[in-house]
Formats: sequence, C-alpha cells, structure tokens
Amino acid sequence: MSTQHKSSTGTGGLVKHQVYYLRDADVIFRAENTLFKVHKHFFMRESPRFRDMFRSPSIPCTDPPGSSDTNPVVLKDTSADSFAAFLWVFYNPKYSIYIADVDQWWDILNLAQRWEFEEVELLCLRELEKLPITAVEKIRRYQEFKLDRALLAESFAMLMLRVEPLSIEEGRLLGIDTSLQIAQAREASRSLNHGLGPSPGVDEQEFALIILKIFNIKVQSFDLLVIGSFDLMRMILKSYYRSRKTGHPPFQEQEQQQQQHKPKQQHQRPKQQQHPSPNDQRQTGSIIDDNVTGSHKKEKSK
Repeated sequence: MSTQHKSSTGTGGLVKHQVYYLRDADVIFRAENTLFKVHKHFFMRESPRFRDMFRSPSIPCTDPPGSSDTNPVVLKDTSADSFAAFLWVFYNPKYSIYIADVDQWWDILNLAQRWEFEEVELLCLRELEKLPITAVEKIRRYQEFKLDRALLAESFAMLMLRVEPLSIEEGRLLGIDTSLQIAQAREASRSLNHGLGPSPGVDEQEFALIILKIFNIKVQSFDLLVIGSFDLMRMILKSYYRSRKTGHPPFQEQEQQQQQHKPKQQHQRPKQQQHPSPNDQRQTGSIIDDNVTGSHKKEKSK
C-alpha cells in the first residue's frame, strides 16, 4: 500500500490529496497541510465520536466544519500519510484483500483507537496476526495499544522456552513489570519435569496454566484469535521438544527469519512529503484530538 501521491494546490497554500479528494464526497478533512474530501457515511457509521460531531455541531452555522476547503475538520496530531492509510481501509479497491506492512498497520490501529473505530481495530488485529513480528516487538506494541493479552500467549511461550534470557535492551523495551513476569515464568517452566522443562503430553497443560497465571491472561472461550494463539503455543512446545532431541536451540531460526522478513522502513515506506508547517496557514474548523470532551460507549457496526 502506498500513501504518497502528488497533490494539486488548493485554497490558501493547502494541497488536495490526489487519491482521497473525491468530487462526489461530502466532508473535508485537513491533516497537516493536505485536504481530504471523503464520504461522511463511513465516519458516522463506524465512530461514535464522529457521529456525535456531525449530528450535533457545537455552533449552528451555514458553513459547518467540513463543508468547505476554507473550513475543514482539522485532524490534530495526525500526519497526512497516516490519515491516507486509514482511508485506504474504506476505499481499498482489492475487496477485503489488505496488503500493508507492519508499521502501516500500527498507524491505522493508532487512529482507530483514538477515534473509536472498533471494527477497524479488529481488522488491524486480524492482519497483524498474519505478519511476522518478533516476540519482543509484538509484546511491546500490543501492550502499548492495550490489546488482549491472550493474543501474546505465543510470544510469552517463545521467550519462556528459548535458551537465552532477555537482554538488557529487550528488558528496556518490555518494561520492568513484563520483564520480571517473563523471568518468573522462565523459572516456573524450568521447574517442570525435574528441571528439564515441560515434557510432551504430561506438562503441557501445566505450562499453559503458568502462562495464564503469571501473565494474568483471561481467555474468552469463543475468541477465534485467542484460540489461534494457543494453537501456535502448542506448535512452539513441539518445536521445543524437537530441539531437546536434536540439541539445536529452539526459535533461534524463527526469530532470524522474522527479522529478515521485517520490512525495512527506508524501502517499504515512502518518504515523508516535505510540506510547509500547518502553523503557517490560518484555517478555521473543528479540531479532532485525544482531548475531545464527553464519553461514548462503543457500538458495534451493523
């Protein structure tokens, strides 16, 4: 997925996004100094925050925010590239085939959580679960976004069973609490089978209980993503058993492959456009940020 496109000059030095400035659309957003004209329908359908804003404007007027290039809805702390990636979810021409790199999904997930797009958040999770992410990076980012910890069972198992303990750098990335939990879990797993680690068929359930207890994981019975995560954990145990027979360290090859397949930012992600600072342009409009007042309950899209 590419989010960089040449844009045409718009009002007051702003530029119109080449792809996401649609003539038949009905709301105009501004991210940095780029204007986007898209369909309000997606925002009202998916997000209670935008639904409330568009239904009940704070100040009744003939030119409400988002109705013109001179009065767009201003998206604070949102880059033009991130917003273009977010819009791609709704305007993807591939019909449910979503191809993007890990960093782009993090950007989309960030906006989905900020603006309460619950279905988009679930899409991000499904796609991230398909991509190669190292155990440490996955734990760090999932905890940063406060995602379901049960999805990390596989990553916790890998760090528990690998030969090497956490490095100092890995400990910094994970934080002291998670690092101590991993150290505790490694010790507990090694106490199984007289210190030899979990044995096939005998200690697998106890190993799973160690993960559930130490990492405070609550499993939802019908959550398919969680079930898949524990299936992967069983595969990790099998890899661990094989390593004990062959003498080769478990997961070392898998971690190396994940690092090799991780997209390099300078090649996969297009360079940022050099735009004039938005502070140089004086524009009116509704500002969307993380400090919008009012509480909303999440509603499932129908």
